[in-house]
Amino acid sequence: MERRNKAVKSLDAKILKAPIRICNDCNSARTQPHDKAWEQMSDQVRSRRLTIGHWVRANRIFRHDTRRQMIYVHLYFLKLFGCMLCEAKANGHDVPIDVAPFSDAIISGRPHPEVHLQFGKCDGTVGRTNLHCFKTDQGSISRLAVRAR
Repeated sequence: MERRNKAVKSLDAKILKAPIRICNDCNSARTQPHDKAWEQMSDQVRSRRLTIGHWVRANRIFRHDTRRQMIYVHLYFLKLFGCMLCEAKANGHDVPIDVAPFSDAIISGRPHPEVHLQFGKCDGTVGRTNLHCFKTDQGSISRLAVRAR
């Protein structure tokens, strides 16, 4: 799904708006803890001088209820990934991934068993890569990278 860069002329530009809308209840109330967990984690990770090969200890980022907060981070990315899938489908792309398991995980507050996150040092850019989907003999595989500076 390669697209050319497009100019953004204002913060209210149509290009910044997704063609699908997430309901206000989900975006505000239900997933707000997920947004806050990622905000806290990304702030902490960005403020540290990370060395390749060293671990980021979640219990130093989230001193209380580490497991739940890391699940919230996982659910944040499920929301982001699910929205990207819906956006791609709304734009006419054939994406062979069902978003229902993403919704189920968010609603139940449980991690998706087939989505794994990995955090690492990158080139310092901010943003997300294009969504890459391909089919293998065993099923569909997707790859998405989100870069936060």
